[in-house]
Amino acid sequence: MPEKGSILEFKNHKHSIPVPIVVYADFECLAKPIESCKPNSEHSYTEQYQKHEPSGSSSNIVCDGEKEKTVLYTKKPADENIGEIFCKHLKNEIDKVWTSEAKPMIMNEEDKANFETSTNCWVCRKDFEEGEVRVRDHCHSTGKYKGAAHQKCNALFRKPNFVPVFFHNLSGYDAHLFVKNLNSMGEGDIECIPNTE
Repeated sequence: MPEKGSILEFKNHKHSIPVPIVVYADFECLAKPIESCKPNSEHSYTEQYQKHEPSGSSSNIVCDGEKEKTVLYTKKPADENIGEIFCKHLKNEIDKVWTSEAKPMIMNEEDKANFETSTNCWVCRKDFEEGEVRVRDHCHSTGKYKGAAHQKCNALFRKPNFVPVFFHNLSGYDAHLFVKNLNSMGEGDIECIPNTE
């Protein structure tokens, strides 16, 4: 147990800042009839009469709260692997946003006034002490000014090494349409937690 009077304090403020890029995605399918023959009717059986075939996908890339890019894809040739196409398109679009040059800071008059009058760091919420260096923090993807920060807090904040992708009904249905194609992207380890990420 902690000693009486001791204080437990959260210090990893860099982990509390929202990720700069997030993706929202979904697949659509067509129910295509399939040929089947009925087995012996004296036994219980399941008769398949439809196959769900992916017909399209969409993804919205949101960067710092603003929609950056919408990718819509509709299946064209009948033999196309829409799961693989989705994975490659998504990776290419994320790479464009993720690896782009840091944009210069954009500050309007209100932002300048905010910086001049700020008495605490927007990252750790602690007051600026006498003689501490105050810096202007901004989003490297959009250039938007975020707030005044301690130099140390600003330096510790790093872009995360992942991009969350949220699916509608991933664990219930969509996962089987593309998960096998994730390895076709050829980079990194695949980690999937269908109920949360």
